[in-house]
Parts: sequence; C-alpha cells; structure tokens
Amino acid sequence: MHASEKRSGEKGSGKLPAATGTGPGFADARRDSHRPPVKPTASSPWFKDWFAGWVGLDLRSLALFRIGLALLLLTDIGLRWRDVVTHYSDAGVVPRWMTVDRPSHLIFHQLSGSPNYEDFLFGIAAVLALLLLAGYRTRWVCAASWLFLASVQARNPLVNDGAQDLLRLVTFWSIFLPLGAKYSVDAALNVGLSCRARRVVSMASFALMAQMCCLYWFAYMFKTGPEWRQEGSAVYYTLSIDMLVTPIGKWMLNFPRLLRGLTYFVVGMEGIMPLVFFFPFEPLFRGIAWIMRKLGLGQFVPGSFYTNSWNPLLRGVQIVLFCGLHIGFAICMWIELFPWLCVVAWMAFIPSQAWDWVGTELRKPKRRGLSIYYDQHSLFCLRLTLLMRTFLMLSNVRIRRLDVNRKLKAEAQATGNWVLVAGQRRSFFGWAGVVELMRRSPIARPLAWFCSWGWVAARGQSLLMFIARRRKPLGEATWWLPLRQQWIRPRRPLQYVMWIVVQCFVAALLLLVVNINMEDIGNRAIADASLRMALYLDIPDPLGWGTAVNIGDSAIPVGYRALGRELRLDQHWAMFSPNPLRGDGWFVMSADLADGRKVDLWTGEKLNWEKPEDGASKFPNYRWFKYMEKFLDPRNNKGFMPTMCQVLGRQWNENHPFEERVITLKVYFVVEVSQPSYVPLRHDPVLITECQCSPPAGKREPQTTSQPAEGSK
Repeated sequence: MHASEKRSGEKGSGKLPAATGTGPGFADARRDSHRPPVKPTASSPWFKDWFAGWVGLDLRSLALFRIGLALLLLTDIGLRWRDVVTHYSDAGVVPRWMTVDRPSHLIFHQLSGSPNYEDFLFGIAAVLALLLLAGYRTRWVCAASWLFLASVQARNPLVNDGAQDLLRLVTFWSIFLPLGAKYSVDAALNVGLSCRARRVVSMASFALMAQMCCLYWFAYMFKTGPEWRQEGSAVYYTLSIDMLVTPIGKWMLNFPRLLRGLTYFVVGMEGIMPLVFFFPFEPLFRGIAWIMRKLGLGQFVPGSFYTNSWNPLLRGVQIVLFCGLHIGFAICMWIELFPWLCVVAWMAFIPSQAWDWVGTELRKPKRRGLSIYYDQHSLFCLRLTLLMRTFLMLSNVRIRRLDVNRKLKAEAQATGNWVLVAGQRRSFFGWAGVVELMRRSPIARPLAWFCSWGWVAARGQSLLMFIARRRKPLGEATWWLPLRQQWIRPRRPLQYVMWIVVQCFVAALLLLVVNINMEDIGNRAIADASLRMALYLDIPDPLGWGTAVNIGDSAIPVGYRALGRELRLDQHWAMFSPNPLRGDGWFVMSADLADGRKVDLWTGEKLNWEKPEDGASKFPNYRWFKYMEKFLDPRNNKGFMPTMCQVLGRQWNENHPFEERVITLKVYFVVEVSQPSYVPLRHDPVLITECQCSPPAGKREPQTTSQPAEGSK
C-alpha cells in the first residue's frame, strides 16, 4: 500500500489525472465527489426545507440509531440466553402447553421445547443483530431481527416489561427507514448518487417520532394520582421500592425537597415536551412577521423569525434533557434496558445542524488530499477500499484506478502490493498505507499506534501479500458484497406506486397505535370517533374490516385490531401509574429438606427473614424479578407458581444428594409498606404458595394452597 499527502491549493506536474472508463472503476466519478450538501438560499422555498427538517430524519442520525439498536438487541439476546433452559424450554417454568396469553401467532420459538432448538434460534438472532450493526442488507436484516424478537417475547411474556415493548416497536418502525444509508456496508457499496442525500421524509420517520411521543404523553396521562399531581411524593415512593432501587437511589432519599422537584420535573417533561417536539415554530414566527409587515411594523421583526433554526435548536435541547432524565433513571433504579433504549431512540432525532458541525471537523486539511489507488482487475480490492473509506470515516478520500498513474502502478507491481494510497508529497506502500489511513481517521487513530508495532506491522504486511496473491479467488468468494445502486427515494413509476402503498400502510398502523393508546387511557369516545373518521369515511369497506366489535367500549374493526395484534403493536405505558407502588418487599423461598434443615432455595443458605441490604440481590437477575412480580397478582398464582416450584425443586434435587432433597417448598413474600412522610416501614410476611416436591425418581404433582402467613419471623 502506498500513501501520500498534498496540501490544498498546491500545484505541480505530479498531479494525477482523474479516472475514466468503465469496469470496476465505474464508481470513481460518482464516489469521488463528496461535496457538502447545497444549503437553501433566500430565494429557495423555506416551507419545503422546514417541513423536511420537521418530520424528516437525518441519515447520519439513523446510522447512529442503527448501531445503538443493534447493540441493544445483542444485549437483550445475551440477557435472555442466560436462562434459556428455565425460561424458554419445556424443562422450564413456562412449558409450551402452559396457558399463557400470547398475543401473536408468529412464534416459531414455540415449535420445539428443546434447549438445543432454542440455542439455535438465539444464535441466529445474534448473527442478525451483528449484521444490523454492520449495516449489511439492513432493511431485510432489521425485519428478520424484529421477527425473532417478537417471537421470543411471545414465547414467554411473563418476563417482559415496558422496555421489551419499546424495543419491539422501534425495531418494527425501523424496517421502513433507510438505516443503512450511512456508515454501513450497504452505504460503502452504494455507487448511486443517493449517497449524497441528507434526510429521509416519510410516514415511517413521522411514525418513529409519534411512537416516542406516545410513550411520554400517554405515560403522563396515566399519572393521575395525587402523588404525581398534588403531593409531589411519587419519586420518593418509587425510590422506596427495594426491588428496583440502587445504592445511589437510596442515598437520594435523604433529599426530600429535591425528590419533590424531580417529581414535577418528570411530569412536566412527559406532558409538555412531546407537544413542543411537534410544535411548528417557524410557520408561527413567519406568520407573525407577515402580520407585522402588513401593519407597517416590519422594522421591528427580528431576523431570527426568518430562519429555520428554532425546531432544530429546541429538539437538541429536548434530546439533552431526555437523555439526562433516562441516565438518571439508570443510575437510581434497576430497570435494565429501558433507559438506554430511550437514549438510543432519541439519537435518531439529532438534527442535521449538529452533524454539519461534526462534518466541518472531519473535513480538516489533514484529512484532505488523500487518494486510494486499487487494482482495477480485482473486485475484491475495490470492495475493500470502499469499506475502509466508509468505516474509517474518511469521506474525502478519493478512490481511483491504478492504471491512471503508470509510475505508481510500476511501484505497486514491484512491491507486490494490490492497493495503495498516493498523493504528491509522501508515499506509503503496503501496511504503512493502512497505518496512515488509521492515523488520519477520526475514530481509528488509537489503532494506528498499535498497528505500527514491529510484530503487528510484519503480520499485517504478510496478510496484504497473502491477499495480493489471491485477489481473483477472493473476488469470487465475496460475491455477497455486490456493488449496487441504492435509492432512498423512488425513481421509477412502479417504485412510486410501491412507495405510496407502503406509506399508506404505515399511516394505517400509526393510526391504530394512537387509538390503542387512547383506549388504554379510557378515552374511548375520541378514539372511536377518530378511527371512524379516518377509516370509514362513509365508504363501503371491500375487505370487510368495517364490521366492528365491542371490546369494552371499543369499536375498532376486527381485522384491523387483529392485524395490529399479529404485528405486536400492542403497548401499555402506565409506568408507576396512576400511583407509584407503595407495597414493596422481598421473596423468601423456604425449603424443608429431607435432613430436617430449612434453607433459602435460591441462595442455599440458612433461612433468613431479615430485610436484605440490596433487594435486587434476592433475584438471580432482572428477568427473574419480572417473572416473580407476576405472582403478586392473585390471578397468576394458581397457574404459574406450581410449575415454578416444581422446576426449582427438580433443579435442587438434581444437584444435591438424596439426603438433602426438597420435601416442601413454601414461597413467602415479606410485604414492606412505604409510609408517607418517611415514617418507619412495616413488614408483613404472606404465604404465596406451598408445594410438595420429591426427588427425581418419584416426582408427584405439586399441590398449591394460598393462605395467610404462619407468622412473622
């Protein structure tokens, strides 16, 4: 590899000609032009530019959102994989024949109860998340990731929470967005002119915004209790939940005035900010300016009234506030993925102005004047150089064919190298060229120091020589990385028709989501009226969806609701609402062993009724907490508890001697009622269930009873 640098504005006879012709170098002319997007002038229509910024999303923001979403999917897979046998196989607490409300039929995790089958599906989901992270075939990979996520959530809904709903929903809306348009394998291999696009404006971009606003606004509508609206004590009660609070959250209880202010801050953020997010400031200000000019007061109109910077500025402030709010949640509460998922979702709304500022930093002189020359007879070389330029974030680097400069071609052939970076002043061949590219990269600069070590540099040069000798086979082996022209906007009549159909489909689903949330807060009349106005319009329905059913006070068409249910658009945002939980506590798994001892089945230690210092430590992990939380509902005790007791007893008996087998398992919940005004707490043990266990050789069906506690220990 060979690299050199030329200063901007410098002239000389060594200037290299531009690449021409066809073949693998046909991408040169299109990909070499990385000019900044043209800014609208005073004569350009301001409304079009404002509307694109109001409902559109920047493609660079979507790239950052894609990376965060893929990492969260990988994290979710890893967290579930820990309990794949206990939570997702027939040997676990939710076997396939158990009656559980599964809202969708798209459950291929239900086809087999074998742990090996579940491991296989989890492995496929992890590979899909990695492909989404790299941005390869992004739309199809995102759709497959959503399908696997919806399936595994429906396999065991007892361990799900609001974070799982939000993760599934944002993944679904992402299917209709060009997540791979920037900083991805798809973007690197895109030889079409769409690589210059900045934003995407579609119903999907609006749907993602509306989904996040639904999350906050309907959560605000649910918070009707006096703890949220009058007393300001909701944060105090929330941080008093020992099963969720962290040590920092406990420390925050020492500042009652601060907690009261945080309560009103949370309510205000959830109630006001979604409305500010969509408020059309620019049209309002321009309307005011027009009225003032008509009244002869034009000289008093501020110049800022004519700019399209109000919405980006306020959205930037909202992103900072909401990200700070959720990071605060993560610090004070043990709620796993939810705060980080919200932070990642807000990354999709970073305005273009922020990225334009970052772009000026990336276009510094030290990153200009670089050109990568590749062997035009090898498609593998072209693919590799395109990927290097994209993932090293060197968009100003020009990619040219080697035959346009005979001197460099002769040097490359003499050294046996297959690609080089060249300029006018300095030249770097082989691995030295790779190190130079890393040194110029804004993200890989630390790697340049490591890759320049003698041993690493020698191995890198050997790798390049190996590739140089096998260019043709490698080009054939990378057939799955084709150079394609990808378009963000439709360009042909059939593409326009399909685009319109997709936009109508997304709009219909978004309308269903809004109505589901409206019904959820009890506003049935508004929900039904808006649905009829949008769907029926007094026209006969050819699909037969016009026949509505009454689900409570609902009048949503049967097929319409069923479609949303199958696509897993169901959601419920009543978090800590209408009142925060006051009844807290911890579980005690009292096991009577055959040798007469009483132990806590989870810890294996002597039975202890004292309050644990860390309430979360009583659970193996957060998913177990969500599973056990369901048992506090009397409707779930009789169905789920016997199975769980049988599984826990069997696991204990299989790992302990026959003399230490479990005879009886009693599950207690020690209730801790949070008192107002920091009054000392009250503890009341309650027996949830009692199960008869036996060794593996002679298992009997456990019997379940529910009765008051034997007494406080």
